[in-house]
Amino acid sequence: MPEMAVVTRRLPGDPSGWAPDLMLSRQRLKPSWVENWLRDPQGVQPGTKMPAYYPDSYPPDILGGDPEKQIQAMKDFLMNLRKED
Repeated sequence: MPEMAVVTRRLPGDPSGWAPDLMLSRQRLKPSWVENWLRDPQGVQPGTKMPAYYPDSYPPDILGGDPEKQIQAMKDFLMNLRKED
């Protein structure tokens, strides 16, 4: 996306420090921790930049608007990320 390229060129610092490497989730995180993090990021790590979507602002059009199914799906996604060979 060309418009994103413009934005990334203007952000200061090394891009590797902007966010965690999600490809390492499976090796570094416990599934229960991921679920708790998604439910209440501030409760898990006060002061984090991670926004809270649950329980008040989850997407109503994904997985029938069921927040537990959404949390499970995101956890499963993160726990199953793999780099392609």
